Amino acid sequence: MSKMRFWRLHPRYWSITTRLTVVLLLMGLVPMGVSAVLNLRASIRQLELREHRSLELLAMSTAARLDQLLVDHRESVVALSLLPGVQKFLQGQDKQPVDEYQRMVTHLRTFEQIHSDFDLVFLLDRNGVCVASTIPAMVGVNYAFREYYREAIKGQIAISGVIFGRVTAQPGVFVSAPVRNERGQMVGVAALKINISVIQKIVAAARVGQQGQAFLVDSHGVIMAHTKPELIFHSLAPLPADVQEQIINTSLIPYLTSIRDLDLSVLADNLIQAKQPGYIKRFTDTNGQATTLGYAPLEVESWVMAVAEPRSQFLSPIWQLAWQNGLQFVLVSGLLVGVVVWVVRSISRPLRLLLMTAQDLEQGTYDQMERLQEISEKPDDIGRLARGLLKAAVQVQAREEKLKAQVTNLVITIDHRKKETHVQEITGSDYFQSLQNRARTLRERR
Repeated sequence: MSKMRFWRLHPRYWSITTRLTVVLLLMGLVPMGVSAVLNLRASIRQLELREHRSLELLAMSTAARLDQLLVDHRESVVALSLLPGVQKFLQGQDKQPVDEYQRMVTHLRTFEQIHSDFDLVFLLDRNGVCVASTIPAMVGVNYAFREYYREAIKGQIAISGVIFGRVTAQPGVFVSAPVRNERGQMVGVAALKINISVIQKIVAAARVGQQGQAFLVDSHGVIMAHTKPELIFHSLAPLPADVQEQIINTSLIPYLTSIRDLDLSVLADNLIQAKQPGYIKRFTDTNGQATTLGYAPLEVESWVMAVAEPRSQFLSPIWQLAWQNGLQFVLVSGLLVGVVVWVVRSISRPLRLLLMTAQDLEQGTYDQMERLQEISEKPDDIGRLARGLLKAAVQVQAREEKLKAQVTNLVITIDHRKKETHVQEITGSDYFQSLQNRARTLRERR
Protein backbone atom coordinates (compact mmCIF):
# COMPACT_ATOMS: atom_id res chain seq x y z
CA MET A 1 0.00 0.00 0.00
CA SER A 2 2.78 2.40 0.95
CA LYS A 3 4.64 1.48 -2.24
CA MET A 4 1.54 2.31 -4.26
CA ARG A 5 1.28 5.69 -2.55
CA PHE A 6 4.93 6.32 -3.28
CA TRP A 7 4.50 5.61 -6.97
CA ARG A 8 1.55 7.96 -7.10
CA LEU A 9 4.00 10.75 -6.27
CA HIS A 10 5.68 10.16 -9.63
CA PRO A 11 5.09 13.05 -12.08
CA ARG A 12 3.31 10.79 -14.54
CA TYR A 13 0.48 10.45 -12.02
CA TRP A 14 0.17 14.21 -11.56
CA SER A 15 -2.72 16.16 -12.93
CA ILE A 16 -2.08 18.63 -15.71
CA THR A 17 -2.65 21.47 -13.23
CA THR A 18 0.10 20.18 -10.96
CA ARG A 19 2.48 19.58 -13.85
CA LEU A 20 2.00 23.04 -15.32
CA THR A 21 2.36 24.67 -11.91
CA VAL A 22 5.58 22.83 -11.09
CA VAL A 23 7.12 23.45 -14.51
CA LEU A 24 6.32 27.16 -14.54
CA LEU A 25 7.54 27.65 -10.97
CA LEU A 26 10.79 25.83 -11.71
CA MET A 27 11.30 27.89 -14.85
CA GLY A 28 10.77 31.09 -12.88
CA LEU A 29 12.30 30.39 -9.47
CA VAL A 30 15.34 28.25 -10.29
CA PRO A 31 17.07 30.77 -12.61
CA MET A 32 16.25 33.59 -10.21
CA GLY A 33 17.57 31.64 -7.20
CA VAL A 34 20.74 30.51 -8.99
CA SER A 35 21.38 34.07 -10.16
CA ALA A 36 20.91 35.40 -6.61
CA VAL A 37 23.33 32.84 -5.15
CA LEU A 38 25.96 33.49 -7.82
CA ASN A 39 25.65 37.25 -7.36
CA LEU A 40 25.98 36.85 -3.59
CA ARG A 41 29.12 34.73 -3.92
CA ALA A 42 30.63 37.17 -6.41
CA SER A 43 29.81 40.08 -4.10
CA ILE A 44 31.45 38.32 -1.15
CA ARG A 45 34.60 37.64 -3.18
CA GLN A 46 34.79 41.24 -4.35
CA LEU A 47 34.18 42.53 -0.84
CA GLU A 48 36.86 40.24 0.57
CA LEU A 49 39.42 41.39 -2.00
CA ARG A 50 38.52 45.02 -1.38
CA GLU A 51 38.72 44.54 2.39
CA HIS A 52 42.07 42.74 2.15
CA ARG A 53 43.48 45.59 0.13
CA SER A 54 41.90 48.16 2.43
CA LEU A 55 43.46 46.59 5.54
CA GLU A 56 46.81 46.37 3.79
CA LEU A 57 46.66 50.05 2.78
CA LEU A 58 45.60 51.03 6.30
CA ALA A 59 48.55 49.11 7.74
CA MET A 60 50.86 50.78 5.22
CA SER A 61 49.61 54.27 6.06
CA THR A 62 49.94 53.60 9.80
CA ALA A 63 53.43 52.19 9.30
CA ALA A 64 54.29 55.34 7.35
CA ARG A 65 53.06 57.49 10.26
CA LEU A 66 55.21 55.51 12.68
CA ASP A 67 58.17 55.79 10.31
CA GLN A 68 57.68 59.53 10.16
CA LEU A 69 57.48 59.72 13.96
CA LEU A 70 60.73 57.80 14.35
CA VAL A 71 62.47 59.78 11.61
CA ASP A 72 61.40 63.08 13.17
CA HIS A 73 62.63 62.07 16.61
CA ARG A 74 65.79 60.58 15.19
CA GLU A 75 66.48 63.96 13.62
CA SER A 76 65.60 65.58 16.93
CA VAL A 77 68.15 63.55 18.86
CA VAL A 78 70.74 64.20 16.14
CA ALA A 79 70.03 67.92 16.45
CA LEU A 80 70.46 67.60 20.22
CA SER A 81 73.78 65.80 19.80
CA LEU A 82 75.06 68.54 17.49
CA LEU A 83 74.40 71.38 19.91
CA PRO A 84 77.77 72.96 20.85
CA GLY A 85 76.70 73.22 24.47
CA VAL A 86 76.00 69.47 24.64
CA GLN A 87 79.33 68.62 23.04
CA LYS A 88 81.18 70.97 25.37
CA PHE A 89 79.32 69.68 28.43
CA LEU A 90 80.07 66.02 27.71
CA GLN A 91 83.67 66.74 26.78
CA GLY A 92 84.38 68.48 30.07
CA GLN A 93 81.71 67.03 32.31
CA ASP A 94 84.26 65.77 34.86
CA LYS A 95 85.09 69.35 35.84
CA GLN A 96 81.81 71.12 35.13
CA PRO A 97 80.64 73.52 37.86
CA VAL A 98 77.16 73.14 39.30
CA ASP A 99 75.79 76.14 37.43
CA GLU A 100 76.87 74.59 34.11
CA TYR A 101 75.04 71.41 35.05
CA GLN A 102 71.90 73.37 35.93
CA ARG A 103 72.16 75.31 32.69
CA MET A 104 72.39 72.05 30.73
CA VAL A 105 69.40 70.57 32.56
CA THR A 106 67.45 73.72 31.70
CA HIS A 107 68.39 73.29 28.03
CA LEU A 108 67.28 69.65 28.14
CA ARG A 109 63.94 70.55 29.73
CA THR A 110 63.37 73.27 27.16
CA PHE A 111 64.12 70.74 24.44
CA GLU A 112 61.67 68.31 26.07
CA GLN A 113 58.91 70.92 26.31
CA ILE A 114 59.27 71.81 22.65
CA HIS A 115 58.56 68.19 21.75
CA SER A 116 55.43 67.04 23.56
CA ASP A 117 56.06 63.43 22.52
CA PHE A 118 59.10 63.14 24.81
CA ASP A 119 58.98 61.67 28.30
CA LEU A 120 62.55 62.61 29.10
CA VAL A 121 65.83 63.82 27.57
CA PHE A 122 69.22 62.84 28.96
CA LEU A 123 72.95 62.63 28.26
CA LEU A 124 75.33 59.71 28.85
CA ASP A 125 79.09 59.91 29.07
CA ARG A 126 81.47 57.58 27.25
CA ASN A 127 81.00 54.93 29.95
CA GLY A 128 77.21 54.96 29.76
CA VAL A 129 76.66 56.88 32.99
CA CYS A 130 73.89 59.46 32.96
CA VAL A 131 75.40 62.91 33.57
CA ALA A 132 72.36 65.10 32.87
CA SER A 133 68.64 64.39 32.63
CA THR A 134 65.25 66.02 32.88
CA ILE A 135 64.64 63.46 35.65
CA PRO A 136 67.31 64.10 38.31
CA ALA A 137 67.07 60.58 39.77
CA MET A 138 68.66 59.20 36.61
CA VAL A 139 71.93 61.08 37.10
CA GLY A 140 74.71 58.72 38.11
CA VAL A 141 72.90 55.57 36.92
CA ASN A 142 74.86 53.40 34.49
CA TYR A 143 73.02 52.53 31.26
CA ALA A 144 75.91 50.84 29.51
CA PHE A 145 73.87 47.62 29.28
CA ARG A 146 71.24 49.30 27.12
CA GLU A 147 71.34 48.43 23.44
CA TYR A 148 70.64 52.01 22.41
CA TYR A 149 73.81 53.10 24.26
CA ARG A 150 75.93 50.33 22.77
CA GLU A 151 74.90 51.19 19.22
CA ALA A 152 75.23 54.95 19.72
CA ILE A 153 78.68 54.73 21.28
CA LYS A 154 79.73 52.88 18.12
CA GLY A 155 78.67 55.88 16.07
CA GLN A 156 75.19 54.76 15.02
CA ILE A 157 71.79 56.32 15.57
CA ALA A 158 69.77 53.79 17.56
CA ILE A 159 66.07 53.22 18.18
CA SER A 160 65.06 50.75 20.85
CA GLY A 161 61.94 48.67 21.17
CA VAL A 162 59.46 49.30 23.94
CA ILE A 163 61.47 49.06 27.16
CA PHE A 164 60.89 50.11 30.74
CA GLY A 165 62.93 52.87 32.33
CA ARG A 166 65.36 51.71 35.00
CA VAL A 167 64.41 54.60 37.26
CA THR A 168 60.91 55.58 36.09
CA ALA A 169 59.74 51.97 35.49
CA GLN A 170 57.56 53.36 32.68
CA PRO A 171 57.60 51.96 29.13
CA GLY A 172 58.77 53.95 26.15
CA VAL A 173 60.90 53.93 23.01
CA PHE A 174 64.41 55.33 23.32
CA VAL A 175 66.23 57.13 20.49
CA SER A 176 69.94 57.84 20.82
CA ALA A 177 72.76 59.43 18.81
CA PRO A 178 76.52 59.71 19.33
CA VAL A 179 77.99 63.01 20.49
CA ARG A 180 81.39 63.99 19.08
CA ASN A 181 83.61 66.95 19.72
CA GLU A 182 84.97 69.25 17.06
CA ARG A 183 87.76 66.75 16.33
CA GLY A 184 85.25 63.94 15.75
CA GLN A 185 86.09 62.12 18.95
CA MET A 186 83.30 60.27 20.77
CA VAL A 187 82.45 62.09 24.00
CA GLY A 188 79.09 60.55 24.91
CA VAL A 189 75.53 59.80 23.88
CA ALA A 190 72.43 62.00 23.63
CA ALA A 191 69.14 60.19 24.14
CA LEU A 192 65.45 60.81 24.47
CA LYS A 193 62.45 58.71 25.36
CA ILE A 194 59.26 58.74 23.26
CA ASN A 195 56.08 58.47 25.30
CA ILE A 196 54.54 55.08 24.58
CA SER A 197 51.09 56.66 24.50
CA VAL A 198 52.07 58.48 21.29
CA ILE A 199 52.75 55.19 19.53
CA GLN A 200 49.71 53.62 21.15
CA LYS A 201 47.46 56.39 19.80
CA ILE A 202 48.80 55.99 16.28
CA VAL A 203 48.26 52.24 16.44
CA ALA A 204 44.79 52.59 17.98
CA ALA A 205 43.76 55.01 15.23
CA ALA A 206 44.10 52.16 12.73
CA ARG A 207 41.42 50.11 14.45
CA VAL A 208 38.56 49.18 12.12
CA GLY A 209 35.10 49.14 13.68
CA GLN A 210 34.18 48.02 17.17
CA GLN A 211 35.63 44.52 16.84
CA GLY A 212 38.75 45.35 14.85
CA GLN A 213 42.26 45.17 16.26
CA ALA A 214 45.51 46.94 15.45
CA PHE A 215 48.92 46.15 16.85
CA LEU A 216 52.65 46.64 16.38
CA VAL A 217 55.19 43.82 16.73
CA ASP A 218 58.97 43.85 16.88
CA SER A 219 61.46 41.59 15.13
CA HIS A 220 60.81 38.79 17.66
CA GLY A 221 57.05 38.91 17.19
CA VAL A 222 56.50 40.53 20.58
CA ILE A 223 53.59 42.96 20.68
CA MET A 224 54.78 46.51 21.40
CA ALA A 225 51.43 48.28 21.11
CA HIS A 226 47.90 46.94 20.82
CA THR A 227 44.34 48.19 20.91
CA LYS A 228 43.94 45.69 23.74
CA PRO A 229 46.56 46.84 26.28
CA GLU A 230 46.43 43.52 28.12
CA LEU A 231 48.06 41.84 25.10
CA ILE A 232 51.15 44.07 25.11
CA PHE A 233 54.39 42.12 25.71
CA HIS A 234 52.76 38.90 24.52
CA SER A 235 54.42 37.09 21.64
CA LEU A 236 52.59 35.84 18.56
CA ALA A 237 54.27 32.43 18.82
CA PRO A 238 56.28 30.66 21.54
CA LEU A 239 59.79 32.09 22.01
CA PRO A 240 62.90 30.16 23.06
CA ALA A 241 63.80 30.55 26.73
CA ASP A 242 67.06 32.40 25.98
CA VAL A 243 65.26 34.92 23.75
CA GLN A 244 62.65 35.50 26.45
CA GLU A 245 65.35 36.05 29.05
CA GLN A 246 67.20 38.49 26.80
CA ILE A 247 64.04 40.53 26.10
CA ILE A 248 63.01 40.63 29.76
CA ASN A 249 66.51 41.61 30.94
CA THR A 250 67.16 44.28 28.31
CA SER A 251 63.65 45.71 28.48
CA LEU A 252 63.52 45.57 32.30
CA ILE A 253 59.90 44.49 32.26
CA PRO A 254 59.11 44.66 35.99
CA TYR A 255 56.12 42.34 36.18
CA LEU A 256 57.14 39.52 33.84
CA THR A 257 59.20 36.42 34.42
CA SER A 258 58.28 34.93 31.04
CA ILE A 259 56.61 36.09 27.85
CA ARG A 260 53.29 34.42 27.18
CA ASP A 261 52.43 33.56 23.61
CA LEU A 262 49.07 33.92 21.85
CA ASP A 263 49.49 30.75 19.78
CA LEU A 264 49.19 32.68 16.52
CA SER A 265 51.92 30.93 14.56
CA VAL A 266 50.23 31.84 11.27
CA LEU A 267 50.74 35.52 12.06
CA ALA A 268 54.27 34.96 13.32
CA ASP A 269 55.27 33.18 10.10
CA ASN A 270 54.02 36.08 7.98
CA LEU A 271 54.76 39.12 10.13
CA ILE A 272 58.17 38.46 11.67
CA GLN A 273 60.86 39.85 9.40
CA ALA A 274 58.26 40.78 6.75
CA LYS A 275 59.82 42.75 3.89
CA GLN A 276 56.73 43.66 1.89
CA PRO A 277 53.15 44.64 2.76
CA GLY A 278 50.59 41.89 2.48
CA TYR A 279 47.49 40.37 3.98
CA ILE A 280 46.30 37.13 5.53
CA LYS A 281 42.93 36.05 4.20
CA ARG A 282 41.79 34.10 7.21
CA PHE A 283 43.01 33.08 10.65
CA THR A 284 41.43 32.47 14.04
CA ASP A 285 42.16 35.22 16.57
CA THR A 286 42.40 34.96 20.35
CA ASN A 287 38.61 35.26 20.61
CA GLY A 288 38.05 32.32 18.27
CA GLN A 289 36.73 34.53 15.46
CA ALA A 290 37.59 34.09 11.80
CA THR A 291 39.63 37.20 11.05
CA THR A 292 41.32 38.93 8.12
CA LEU A 293 44.56 40.87 8.59
CA GLY A 294 46.63 43.36 6.61
CA TYR A 295 50.22 44.17 7.53
CA ALA A 296 53.10 46.39 6.50
CA PRO A 297 56.72 46.59 7.72
CA LEU A 298 58.26 49.86 8.84
CA GLU A 299 61.23 51.19 6.90
CA VAL A 300 63.11 52.75 9.80
CA GLU A 301 62.92 49.76 12.15
CA SER A 302 62.25 46.05 11.77
CA TRP A 303 58.77 46.46 13.21
CA VAL A 304 55.56 45.38 11.53
CA MET A 305 52.22 47.13 11.74
CA ALA A 306 49.13 44.90 11.54
CA VAL A 307 45.43 45.70 11.24
CA ALA A 308 42.91 42.90 11.80
CA GLU A 309 39.16 42.78 11.32
CA PRO A 310 36.73 39.92 12.00
CA ARG A 311 35.15 38.58 8.85
CA SER A 312 31.75 38.80 10.49
CA GLN A 313 32.21 42.56 10.81
CA PHE A 314 33.07 43.43 7.23
CA LEU A 315 30.69 40.79 5.85
CA SER A 316 27.84 42.12 7.97
CA PRO A 317 26.64 44.60 5.29
CA ILE A 318 26.66 41.94 2.59
CA TRP A 319 24.70 39.55 4.82
CA GLN A 320 22.18 42.29 5.55
CA LEU A 321 21.89 42.85 1.82
CA ALA A 322 21.52 39.10 1.34
CA TRP A 323 18.66 39.03 3.87
CA GLN A 324 16.99 41.91 2.07
CA ASN A 325 17.44 40.16 -1.26
CA GLY A 326 16.13 36.95 0.30
CA LEU A 327 13.03 38.77 1.51
CA GLN A 328 12.57 40.25 -1.95
CA PHE A 329 13.03 36.78 -3.42
CA VAL A 330 10.31 35.41 -1.13
CA LEU A 331 7.95 38.25 -2.03
CA VAL A 332 8.64 37.86 -5.75
CA SER A 333 8.26 34.09 -5.40
CA GLY A 334 4.90 34.54 -3.70
CA LEU A 335 3.78 36.88 -6.46
CA LEU A 336 5.06 34.46 -9.07
CA VAL A 337 3.22 31.57 -7.42
CA GLY A 338 0.01 33.59 -7.48
CA VAL A 339 0.45 34.48 -11.15
CA VAL A 340 1.37 30.90 -12.07
CA VAL A 341 -1.62 29.48 -10.21
CA TRP A 342 -3.92 31.98 -11.92
CA VAL A 343 -2.47 31.22 -15.36
CA VAL A 344 -2.55 27.46 -14.80
CA ARG A 345 -6.12 27.57 -13.55
CA SER A 346 -7.15 29.68 -16.53
CA ILE A 347 -5.72 26.91 -18.73
CA SER A 348 -6.67 23.85 -16.72
CA ARG A 349 -10.26 24.87 -15.90
CA PRO A 350 -11.44 24.79 -19.53
CA LEU A 351 -9.51 21.56 -20.03
CA ARG A 352 -11.26 20.00 -17.03
CA LEU A 353 -14.63 21.09 -18.42
CA LEU A 354 -13.72 19.61 -21.79
CA LEU A 355 -12.67 16.39 -20.07
CA MET A 356 -15.92 16.23 -18.08
CA THR A 357 -17.90 16.85 -21.25
CA ALA A 358 -16.00 14.11 -23.06
CA GLN A 359 -16.75 11.75 -20.17
CA ASP A 360 -20.46 12.70 -20.38
CA LEU A 361 -20.41 11.97 -24.10
CA GLU A 362 -18.80 8.65 -23.35
CA GLN A 363 -21.62 7.85 -20.93
CA GLY A 364 -24.30 9.20 -23.29
CA THR A 365 -25.24 12.18 -21.08
CA TYR A 366 -26.08 15.37 -22.97
CA ASP A 367 -27.81 17.53 -20.37
CA GLN A 368 -24.56 19.27 -19.23
CA MET A 369 -23.44 20.58 -22.60
CA GLU A 370 -24.23 24.18 -21.59
CA ARG A 371 -21.14 24.21 -19.37
CA LEU A 372 -19.08 24.66 -22.55
CA GLN A 373 -21.15 27.57 -23.79
CA GLU A 374 -18.92 30.22 -22.17
CA ILE A 375 -15.71 28.52 -23.28
CA SER A 376 -16.95 28.05 -26.85
CA GLU A 377 -17.31 31.82 -27.22
CA LYS A 378 -13.56 32.37 -26.78
CA PRO A 379 -11.52 32.94 -29.95
CA ASP A 380 -8.53 30.85 -28.84
CA ASP A 381 -7.69 27.21 -29.48
CA ILE A 382 -9.62 26.00 -26.46
CA GLY A 383 -12.69 27.90 -27.69
CA ARG A 384 -12.41 26.24 -31.09
CA LEU A 385 -11.97 22.88 -29.38
CA ALA A 386 -15.09 23.52 -27.26
CA ARG A 387 -17.11 24.50 -30.32
CA GLY A 388 -15.95 21.39 -32.13
CA LEU A 389 -16.84 19.23 -29.12
CA LEU A 390 -20.30 20.82 -28.86
CA LYS A 391 -20.89 20.26 -32.56
CA ALA A 392 -19.70 16.69 -32.24
CA ALA A 393 -21.96 16.22 -29.20
CA VAL A 394 -24.99 17.47 -31.16
CA GLN A 395 -24.15 15.18 -34.05
CA VAL A 396 -23.52 12.22 -31.77
CA GLN A 397 -26.79 12.88 -29.94
CA ALA A 398 -28.71 13.11 -33.22
CA ARG A 399 -27.10 9.96 -34.54
CA GLU A 400 -27.76 8.19 -31.28
CA GLU A 401 -31.44 9.18 -31.30
CA LYS A 402 -31.73 8.14 -34.93
CA LEU A 403 -30.00 4.90 -34.13
CA LYS A 404 -32.34 4.33 -31.22
CA ALA A 405 -35.36 4.90 -33.49
CA GLN A 406 -33.93 2.50 -36.02
CA VAL A 407 -33.27 -0.02 -33.32
CA THR A 408 -36.86 0.37 -32.04
CA ASN A 409 -38.30 -0.18 -35.54
CA LEU A 410 -35.98 -3.09 -36.03
CA VAL A 411 -37.08 -4.61 -32.76
CA ILE A 412 -40.77 -4.27 -33.75
CA THR A 413 -40.14 -5.84 -37.16
CA ILE A 414 -38.17 -8.60 -35.57
CA ASP A 415 -40.99 -9.22 -33.08
CA HIS A 416 -43.58 -9.54 -35.91
CA ARG A 417 -41.37 -11.89 -37.81
CA LYS A 418 -40.73 -13.92 -34.71
CA LYS A 419 -44.48 -14.11 -34.11
CA GLU A 420 -45.18 -15.25 -37.68
CA THR A 421 -42.40 -17.74 -37.55
CA HIS A 422 -43.64 -19.04 -34.23
CA VAL A 423 -47.20 -19.40 -35.60
CA GLN A 424 -45.87 -21.20 -38.65
CA GLU A 425 -43.87 -23.47 -36.43
CA ILE A 426 -46.95 -24.24 -34.38
CA THR A 427 -49.34 -24.76 -37.31
CA GLY A 428 -46.82 -26.73 -39.27
CA SER A 429 -46.11 -29.20 -36.53
CA ASP A 430 -47.44 -32.83 -36.69
CA TYR A 431 -49.23 -32.37 -33.44
CA PHE A 432 -51.10 -29.32 -34.75
CA GLN A 433 -51.95 -31.19 -37.97
CA SER A 434 -53.22 -34.13 -35.93
CA LEU A 435 -55.42 -31.84 -33.86
CA GLN A 436 -56.67 -30.13 -36.98
CA ASN A 437 -57.62 -33.52 -38.54
CA ARG A 438 -59.44 -34.56 -35.38
CA ALA A 439 -61.35 -31.32 -35.35
CA ARG A 440 -62.34 -31.80 -38.96
CA THR A 441 -63.49 -35.40 -38.25
CA LEU A 442 -65.61 -34.25 -35.36
CA ARG A 443 -67.25 -31.57 -37.46
CA GLU A 444 -68.05 -34.12 -40.17
CA ARG A 445 -69.72 -36.51 -37.67
CA ARG A 446 -72.10 -33.83 -36.62
